[in-house]
Amino acid sequence: MDDIVSKLKNSITMLLVDEPVYGMLLLKMPVIASNEVETIATDGVRLIVNKDFVENLEPKQLVSVLAHEAEHVIRLHPLRKTKIVKHYVDKGYIGEQINRVANILADCIVNEYLPDKIKNLLPEPITFDKVGLPEEAKKMSLEELVEYVIKNAIHVNLDLQLASGDLVSRDIEGEKLLDGDRDFEERLCVFIYIINLSEFPVYIRKISYLETTLTEFILSLIHI
Repeated sequence: MDDIVSKLKNSITMLLVDEPVYGMLLLKMPVIASNEVETIATDGVRLIVNKDFVENLEPKQLVSVLAHEAEHVIRLHPLRKTKIVKHYVDKGYIGEQINRVANILADCIVNEYLPDKIKNLLPEPITFDKVGLPEEAKKMSLEELVEYVIKNAIHVNLDLQLASGDLVSRDIEGEKLLDGDRDFEERLCVFIYIINLSEFPVYIRKISYLETTLTEFILSLIHI
C-alpha cells in the first residue's frame, strides 16, 4: 500500500503545479484501498482505489484519472447522484439502472469541461456525443440530464466504460465514515480553501453556468 500511496502523492503533486484546485482538494481526501472497485472511485469524501489498477497506470494517466475524480467531488456528484437514485426509486424505477445512467451522465459533464491536456489522457472518455445527447444537453445539470434522458426515452448504453470508476456510496469498508456535522465541516473547509486560491475566480467562471451558480453551490453545502 505504501507504494500506491507514494504514486498517488506524486501524481497529486503534479496536479498542484498544473491544476492547483484539483491538487489541493485531493490532498484533503483519505485514500482507501478496496477490491470492491475496479479502478478509482469517490464517495465525495474519500478516494477508493484498486491497487492493481493504480500500479498499471502511467503517471500522467493517473494524474488525469485523479483530476476526473476531483471534478466529481467539486460538483458534489456523489451526493447528488444518491439523491437522484432515491428520487427515481421512490417513483418505481430500478435503482441499479438509474445509478448507472447517473454515473455515465456525470462522466459526460466532467469530461466535457476537464482541461484538454488532462482529458486527452483518459482512456476513451465518455462524452455527450458518444452517449448521443444533443448540444443543449451540455448546459444541463446532472439532475436535468437524468430527467431529460428518462422523459425522452433516450437509450443509454449501460456498458459504456467509465473514465475511472463509478461514484460510490459510503459503504465501502475502510476508514470510519464522517458523521453529518463532520461531513459538512469538511466540505465547507474545502470550499473555503478553494476560494482562497488565486485561480478560483477563473475556475468559477468556467463552471458557474454549467450546473450551479456560486450562490447555489454555497446553498447546496448548507443543506447537506
